[in-house]
Amino acid sequence: TDIRLFTVRPIKDLRTRLYWCDSRFHLEPLAEMLKPTNIYGLVTIDHSEATIATLVGKRYEIMGTFTSGYSGKSRAGGQSAARFQRLREEAEQDFYKRISEKCNMVFLPYGEKFAGLIVGGPGMTKQFFLDKDLLDHRVKKNVLGVIDTSYTDEGGIRELVQKSEALLKDTDIMKERAVVNAFFTELAKGGLAAYGEKQVMEALGRGQVAKLLVSEAIEWVVFHMANENTGEILDVVDKDGKFDQNSKPGFELVEEMDFLDYMTEKAAQKSTELVVVSKESEEGEQFYTGFGGIGAMLRYRI
Repeated sequence: TDIRLFTVRPIKDLRTRLYWCDSRFHLEPLAEMLKPTNIYGLVTIDHSEATIATLVGKRYEIMGTFTSGYSGKSRAGGQSAARFQRLREEAEQDFYKRISEKCNMVFLPYGEKFAGLIVGGPGMTKQFFLDKDLLDHRVKKNVLGVIDTSYTDEGGIRELVQKSEALLKDTDIMKERAVVNAFFTELAKGGLAAYGEKQVMEALGRGQVAKLLVSEAIEWVVFHMANENTGEILDVVDKDGKFDQNSKPGFELVEEMDFLDYMTEKAAQKSTELVVVSKESEEGEQFYTGFGGIGAMLRYRI
C-alpha cells in the first residue's frame, strides 16, 4: 500500500470549520484565498501603440497590445490637408475606442477588487486618451495617476510599475522591492546581511536570521534520506536534477520536496520571517542573477 501524507499550509488563516464526509475534497475555502484582494490596471500609450496590463500581487500580466494605424506627422501625397486630417482624427478616435473597450472588458468584472488605473507613456497622448471620456465611469473614476514613461510596450509597463511606487505602496510588488532594496543597502555597507546558500544556511542554523529571502525562481529539489541503522536524517539538495538515491548506500528516501518548501520549514523552526522574492521586478531579477536567489537580513553579527 502506497500511503502519502500531504500537509497544506493556507496562505491566510483558515477560519472555516467544515466536517463533511463526501466522495471529493472540498477545497472552496482554499480556492477563495487565492483570489486577488486587489487588482490594478496599467495602460501605456503613445500615438502609435498601446499596452494594457493587470497587476495582481507581485505579477503583471499583459492583457492586450494595440497599434494605431495612423501617422503622427506625414501624409500621403495627393490628399488634401483637410481630408488627411479628417482620416487621421477618425483613426485616432478608433484607436482610443478600441483601448477603452478592452480596458472596460478587462477591469470591470473585478468589481470592488479593482483598486485603480495608472496611465503612462511619452508625450501628451496619455492625457488626450483620458480626455476622450471613452472609459466606463467606474474605471475612469479610479484613475490613480498619469506618469511619463519612455516606452509603451511591455518595457513601458515595467517602467510604469517602477515609477508608481507612491501610488502602489501597499501592493505586494512594492513591499517586495522595499525588502530587497533594504537587503542590497545592508550588503553594500557591510551591515546585517548575508547571501549564498552556505552562509545563509549556517546563519539560519544559529538562529541569526531575522528575515530570509528566497527567490521563487530556484528550482532545486531536497531529498530527506534516513540512515537505515541510526535513523539519522540527511538532507540532500539536488540543484541539477542528477541526484541518484543509490549514491547514498545505507540511506532510505523518506521525503522529496521543493527547495522553497524546505526553506519554509527551516524558517518556521527558527521563528524567521520568510520573504519569497519573484522575478517580476528589476530588483527581484537582480537578486536571483546576482546573488543566487538566497539572502538573509541578520539579527546580529558574530
